[in-house]
Amino acid sequence: MHKLGLYGLSPRVFAELETAQQGKCAICSGLPTSGQHLHIDHDHINGIVRGLLCRRCNSGLSMFRDNLDTLQNAVDYLTRNQRIAGRVIAHCPSDHPAQTLPTA
Repeated sequence: MHKLGLYGLSPRVFAELETAQQGKCAICSGLPTSGQHLHIDHDHINGIVRGLLCRRCNSGLSMFRDNLDTLQNAVDYLTRNQRIAGRVIAHCPSDHPAQTLPTA
């Protein structure tokens, strides 16, 4: 299930970490979906375990290569584009129907 030895964790320490996080992802606070488990997140430079993450959050950090500048750029991008006053650039019909946002 988990690669505890790879991260230097005993089953007891893993269980304590899981309990401290109430069985939830340290980023999104979501519970693992059925058949899934929390993943051990660690710093790829120094190897220190940071916490337990769901598959999506763990993959997301990996995609951003744990780079704080790139992650902040992503936050800034989402914040900047959260509300585009009065127009829709495009929409993904599989996610949500197009909406024209009110002018602020």
